Amino acid sequence: MKWNWGYGITAAMLLFVAMMAGYMVWAAREQEELVSKDYYGEEKLYQQHLEQARRAQALPEPPKVAVESGRLAVFVPPAAWSSDASASLRLFRPSDQRADRTFPVRPDQHGSWSVDISGLLRGAYKAQLQWTSAGVEYYLEEPVYLP
Repeated sequence: MKWNWGYGITAAMLLFVAMMAGYMVWAAREQEELVSKDYYGEEKLYQQHLEQARRAQALPEPPKVAVESGRLAVFVPPAAWSSDASASLRLFRPSDQRADRTFPVRPDQHGSWSVDISGLLRGAYKAQLQWTSAGVEYYLEEPVYLP
């Protein structure tokens, strides 16, 4: 059998089909997660989060979230914390929703609070701090890296 253009074109097309089939099998096995189950419903609340974040940044002393010696330290300025205030801190891991954690926040009289992060997976998270004080809602989102 003599090799000619027809065999070459056929071999190239079969190789292309095999590569595409391999890619489709690989893509079907990849885990694809949305950020949340109700992604589109939460999108409607986005403007509300922006307003809460602007209020938090307009405080005389903005809130902070930082990793310090194996603990996640949260600082809420005393001016934005009343006696009836309530808050929660959510550690959101974009790459794996099973690693997400939510903690209640109870700062001391200086506005600081910390949580032990030794049991959490290492990597990049988004710290989402949301609190209500004197009927006013605030929101802060900062990237953190847990070593």
